[in-house]
Amino acid sequence: MHRSRRLRLALATAVLFSTTSPTYAATVSLCGPMVCYEYDDDVGNNPGLTAFGSPSLLAGSDVLEFTPTSFGLISTGGTTESTTATFQFSKVYATNGGEITS
Repeated sequence: MHRSRRLRLALATAVLFSTTSPTYAATVSLCGPMVCYEYDDDVGNNPGLTAFGSPSLLAGSDVLEFTPTSFGLISTGGTTESTTATFQFSKVYATNGGEITS
């Protein structure tokens, strides 16, 4: 009986810590043949995720593609609707040690 009580206490403690522990966003890395992109996948830190969705690399290239899945604006009465958001990369670098310039 005493062992059962300790087991229940241990399980209750584990549940408490699992539900109150903070969650951390992951850094996502997308690497093409010559360029790697890294970004934070937490919408609180990267608001562009909400507007644009997660980027993906076009096959075999260094080109990123954004394909929003729930983007929508309604324009009524001849008005134009628009929205803006910034997608933030934490790091963009060349895979061969080269320099990226604009």
